[in-house]
Formats: sequence, structure tokens, C-alpha cells
Amino acid sequence: MYMKKISKIPNKKTKREILNLDIQYDIREELEEASKDIKIQNVIIQNTILAIKDAIDKNAKKIVLFNLPGFYLRVELKREQFPKVLNHITNHYKKKEEYEQCAEIKTLIDKL
Repeated sequence: MYMKKISKIPNKKTKREILNLDIQYDIREELEEASKDIKIQNVIIQNTILAIKDAIDKNAKKIVLFNLPGFYLRVELKREQFPKVLNHITNHYKKKEEYEQCAEIKTLIDKL
């Protein structure tokens, strides 16, 4: 069974906190199981939306979405990638029939 720890660290450039996703696993299948965890997916999606909102407000060229300390990785997103990511998130919400979220994301896409 994989273990997950989700925490946030302050970002000095913005008031948004950067997400730390610390996922520990023993075998590859556990890592695949973690990638399908609905709670982890929801945290990543919500964090991505907040980060993009913040970047739009501050006219930032890139954002740090989250850190994966166990893998020594930091996931960043360039501004030109925002529309593609937001469209992907929109498709996620359409499948769940959460159309209010889709409308919120459309508003963000229009601001780009």
C-alpha cells in the first residue's frame, strides 16, 4: 500500500502555497494505484486551477504547480500551456457533469 502526504509550503513570490505531494511506494503497481487515487487527482486539479488563476492575475510567465519531494521533482507549467491544461480539466469536469466548474474554467481561458 502506498502512503501519501500532502502539505503546502509558502511561496515567497505569491501568496499561494505550493503543494508538496510526498508519495511513498514499494513497488511500481503502488505508484500506479496512487496515480488513480481520486483524492490525489482532485487536489492536483484544484491546485492547478488556483495556480493558473494566480498566474493570470499576476501576468506570470510560468507557475510551480507542485513538488514531488520523493522524486526530487518540481512540476512547472508555462503560460502557453495553460489553455491546453484548462481544456483537459474541462473535459474531466464534463465527464462528471460538473458544468459550473466548466464555466469557471472557460472564464479563465477567455482571460488568457
